[in-house]
Amino acid sequence: MRKNTYLLVHIYKSSSEVVQHKMIGLYKSRDDAKSAILRLIDKPGFKDFPENFIISEYELNKVYDDFEALTFSPT
Repeated sequence: MRKNTYLLVHIYKSSSEVVQHKMIGLYKSRDDAKSAILRLIDKPGFKDFPENFIISEYELNKVYDDFEALTFSPT
């Protein structure tokens, strides 16, 4: 049985044009990651960029030797 994990990150460009990355956590389901977004969306550091949460799905115990496979895509 294939098992997946869901990586939740928040990425935005600050006023000084620096890209800010926050790794929030790993979740057992997409719904769990979405619940985390709902808990964070109105908090400082997130509320100014509520559309910049990204959930990426990864298979557990899989070697990702293609770095393009590890890019973030919008939720």
